[in-house]
Amino acid sequence: MRSRIKNLAAALVFLILIGKAAISVTCLFRNTGYDRLHIIGMYEEGPLDMVYVGGSSTFVYWQPLKAWKDKGFTSYSYATNSLEADGTLYYMKEALKTHRPQMFVVELRSFAGIGTDVYEGGMRNGTDSMDFTSWNRWAYLYDYLGKRNIPPEVDELSCYLDLMKYHTNTGNLASPTAWEYMDNRGECVNKGWEWIDAWSEVDRPVNFRTAKRTELDERTREILVKLLDFCQSQKLEVLFVLSPYCFVTQDTEALFNTVGDMVDSYGYRFLNTNHCYQEMKLDFTRDFYNGGHVNLFGAEKYTAFLQNYLEENYGLPDHRSEAAYESWNDEYERFALEEAEHKQTVEDMIAAGKKNRELAAKMRACDDFAQWEALAEHTGFTVFVAQRGTTPDAKDAIEKGILNRWQLGAGEKNALRVLCGVSVQYSNAQDQAASYAGSVGNFNKAEYVIGTDETKASVRISDQETSINRDGIHVAVIDNYSLEVVDSLNLTCRNGKMALSRQP
Repeated sequence: MRSRIKNLAAALVFLILIGKAAISVTCLFRNTGYDRLHIIGMYEEGPLDMVYVGGSSTFVYWQPLKAWKDKGFTSYSYATNSLEADGTLYYMKEALKTHRPQMFVVELRSFAGIGTDVYEGGMRNGTDSMDFTSWNRWAYLYDYLGKRNIPPEVDELSCYLDLMKYHTNTGNLASPTAWEYMDNRGECVNKGWEWIDAWSEVDRPVNFRTAKRTELDERTREILVKLLDFCQSQKLEVLFVLSPYCFVTQDTEALFNTVGDMVDSYGYRFLNTNHCYQEMKLDFTRDFYNGGHVNLFGAEKYTAFLQNYLEENYGLPDHRSEAAYESWNDEYERFALEEAEHKQTVEDMIAAGKKNRELAAKMRACDDFAQWEALAEHTGFTVFVAQRGTTPDAKDAIEKGILNRWQLGAGEKNALRVLCGVSVQYSNAQDQAASYAGSVGNFNKAEYVIGTDETKASVRISDQETSINRDGIHVAVIDNYSLEVVDSLNLTCRNGKMALSRQP
């Protein structure tokens, strides 16, 4: 009998060790991007006064160390890219495993459109970052996968056992970061905030305010009620917010009016900051990097606005004079140095964007090919060329030199080119391809497809057809910062001289 007990105990210990090894290997092979760090960094944090839960509209909006410097309360952005509304509850539950903050701030933007299909990438950003054995992880997966349509390309079992997906990440074996995260712990030095060096001039939303209410669909209402019931049952202090973005319409406003009514009915506040552009002093020419996200300048304004609101309405404590929180002062000093560098980078982008606009205006007013090309070869532009027919034999030496630089020799047929500055980034001269696709841009990107044959030339940028469908060389120019098509023209040869024509 004693021998059997020893054998069972040994077998149990063996299984535990095997299980622990399997979990460690799983964590080793998982992705090591900032989404994961936002989750595992939370486990390592000391006491927090506020936890801000959401998606990308959290970790590029809220600056915890800036709020610390200004107000002295501690906070953390517990957020990953593309978090869907279904996941918010489980993020809060996972945060509560290790922390009991004075309050939560919950971003509700994801409630604007709850999908019916599994979005694997958004789901995995959270579930593949949580502890493998976390009950919240397994409950999130069970709930999410059980109430969504699962596309054929999604392997449901690998969502639970994620090593099945990541076992090919053999590069992690040589990655110090992967080994550092093998226990699924790591230090997120900026408390969930991410620097995104990007900028775009966007349109300020207008005429979206309405008093109308739109009835929520059954799934949206179910998720919101479940979230509110949990907050109430746990006696949590929560502020529900909608961060500023550019895609608001009367339809989205009507939906969030209904969401706000439900939040109010549970005794919580709902703050729609799209009503507060003026108070935040948001500048839509410089404070965003796309229509859905502010850049670091917009984040600074949003943080300043929200931290004041939290101070006035929730009485968060000021720890700046407390020795136990001295590390936050040290981390802010590092943050401030990083901020100065990133601000300069984005300022340079804004200055370059302004220069691009000036050059683009001159380009559109120019009818001389050589002068036009001197403007278009600025590195802030990408030039797309799709030629219908053969390259004309330009007689002007300067123009001939430009065509040669574009690798368009006289008589070349159905040429495709992508140029930036004075360099040819793509040419079909060698592969004789009839079409070519790619993307342009840094953080924000525009997809393009260029093609040509005996009957037509085509340049499509972000699904916008720019070609004029005439004989000759069709050229479209995109601003690499705004990703706008700033000029579109046709080049033909008349009496040995290149002539420009545009659509009226």
